[in-house]
Order: sequence, then C-alpha cells, then structure tokens
Amino acid sequence: MEKGIQIPAPPYPGPPLDYNAGVSQQGYQQSVQPVVQPIFQPVVQPIVQPVIQPVVQPVVQPFVQPVIQTVQQHHIIQPVNQVNQVVVVQNLPKCIPGQMACPYCHTSVVTKIEYKIGPYTWLVCGLLAVFLCWPCCFIPFCVNDCKDVEHSCPSCNGIIHVHRRM
Repeated sequence: MEKGIQIPAPPYPGPPLDYNAGVSQQGYQQSVQPVVQPIFQPVVQPIVQPVIQPVVQPVVQPFVQPVIQTVQQHHIIQPVNQVNQVVVVQNLPKCIPGQMACPYCHTSVVTKIEYKIGPYTWLVCGLLAVFLCWPCCFIPFCVNDCKDVEHSCPSCNGIIHVHRRM
C-alpha cells in the first residue's frame, strides 16, 4: 500500500434481522456462523449533465415608421404606430343593380346600370357572319345579354364597376 492512502472501514451491517435465529426451542443456542460481507468500494462516476441550449424564437414586432418633425431648428424622430384598417370585400354586381359603397362619394347606394357594346358583342356578330347568317349577325347589338354592364353611382354618376362578358 502507498503511504497517505487510507481505505475506509466497511459500514456497520447492523443487527441481524431475526433475533431468534440462533436460539432453538429448548433455549439452547445453536452454532451461529459468522457472516462475512464483502468490502464495499464506492464507485465514482462522473455526473454528466446535458448541455441546455437556449431556444431562439423570432419575435414579430409591429411596424413602426419614424416621422421626422421640425421643432425650433431641432430634428426629433418620433415613432408613429400604424393603424390597421378593416377592408370590406364586396361582391361585385353582374347584370342587375347591386348595393355597393361608392368609392367617390363614400355613400352606400344601389347602382344604376347601363348596357354598353363590348368585345363579346362583336365576337358573336363575327361568328354569325362567318357561318353565313349575315342577316342575323346584327342581333347581338339588340340583346342586352351580349353587352357589357356598366354600374355607376346615382348620386355622383361615378363609374363603380364594369361587368365585362369577355
């Protein structure tokens, strides 16, 4: 053995679990064999701890637009919060008048419609002429279902929407 190294004494095993193990029924003690326990050597294992890495999550911040204001020859930059606006999507009317908000006078109106000759009217006229129905080729100019529909505001007469057949 090396000098300076001491082996610790084994821990005390304690009393036997059964106190009557060595005594017979007549009161005589039987021979008890000593129990030899092996020397317990503690095993030293290094403690390995997992490396904890921080989780990086992107942070979404609202868009802030700087505004430059001039006050007494000094430039001050102040952030202005952008206001979210609600956009209402309207179904566009097709062949009949529909209720819409006029983008010009900002009122809710029922549109005024007017039929206009468009590319679809000319296409039907050309097809009828090619197939030798030349007397009937002018019928699409008299039928509203072959014309484009122009929706306008009755109060300001602004054109709101044009429904094109083609």
